[in-house]
Amino acid sequence: LEKANSVSPGNFEVYYGFANVQFLANNYEAAISYGQKALKTYQADTKTHILLAKSFLKLKDYNQAYASANTAVELDSNNREAQTVLATALAEIQGVDAGVSYLSDLVSKYPLIIEYRMALANLLLRSERYGEAAQAFNQVIQIEDKIKEAYVGLGKALKGAGDIQGALDAFLTGAPVDPSAPESLFEAGLLYMQTRKYGLARKQFDRVVSINERYPLVHYFMGKTALLSGDYKEALRQAKEERKLNPNLPESYMLAAEAYLKTDKYSLCAREYQMAIKLQPLGAASYVNVSRCYRLSGNLDIAVQMLNRAADVESGYSPIWKELGSIYETKGEYTKAVLAYQKYLALEPTAPDRLQIQAKVRALQAQ
Repeated sequence: LEKANSVSPGNFEVYYGFANVQFLANNYEAAISYGQKALKTYQADTKTHILLAKSFLKLKDYNQAYASANTAVELDSNNREAQTVLATALAEIQGVDAGVSYLSDLVSKYPLIIEYRMALANLLLRSERYGEAAQAFNQVIQIEDKIKEAYVGLGKALKGAGDIQGALDAFLTGAPVDPSAPESLFEAGLLYMQTRKYGLARKQFDRVVSINERYPLVHYFMGKTALLSGDYKEALRQAKEERKLNPNLPESYMLAAEAYLKTDKYSLCAREYQMAIKLQPLGAASYVNVSRCYRLSGNLDIAVQMLNRAADVESGYSPIWKELGSIYETKGEYTKAVLAYQKYLALEPTAPDRLQIQAKVRALQAQ
């Protein structure tokens, strides 16, 4: 592209190329900047307006996304991608029903155009209308049974509806449709992992790696499966493999941290969590785990700081108070420990460890 730009400076196709590369690299601001440069040269380029709309959607600037998509539709009302992107923006601005209505009209007018049916099914899936989504994906498959994405979508819809076996059947049926694309196998692996069938999960993840060893997060989930199976050494090995491929994603560090926590290597656990925090803010549960690592390694003040972060994310998350009680108990501040444990019990009245915590409270009160 740089060479093309030097040969033909200001060419709108070259600017579009730059915009598309930036979009694929998840740099949406840069994609918009290059797209706008392309439009200054040629304002009637439909594909650039579509790319701008998709970039604005990623940035959650829905009004701008709608404006760009609407322009694309005005330029070419038969452009299927322009219509589906417009429906997506409309759903964000006016609500899911508006987007569903828009796409349903298109499906009625053009019943054999798969793109409109897929867009409708995916919108229903994203809005967690799983029954309607499953029906829409099935309709796609009835028209054209060689669309892998339809089987993946159907599996996700059935999974959301609680039909685990139906979801597995959809994923595994879709896998041979495009043997070079392992998403169906990956989703089947996730489902097996969710249902604690770790051997079957690992088998699917191995199949994914045999097709594409760089598939995003496959090594992380292989490691997660190993962790849940109690194979902490393998979990660490897979965490390192994932890190080689995706060093800027926090998941590999979190996996390693969990494995170190399980093997009582608390300082290493804390170090891995801190690496994850540098890349991305964590959820409340992860901050509680970080705190536990710091507490067990003797860094109580930092442990409290991590719980404060957890409370900032979700103040009603009950394990925060249980962990805080452990910290105060370690520090010998028994009154504060009792209050923290009581807060935990109040937030978690059916906690499985309720009797143990109550016994601990009585013992601390007797100190």
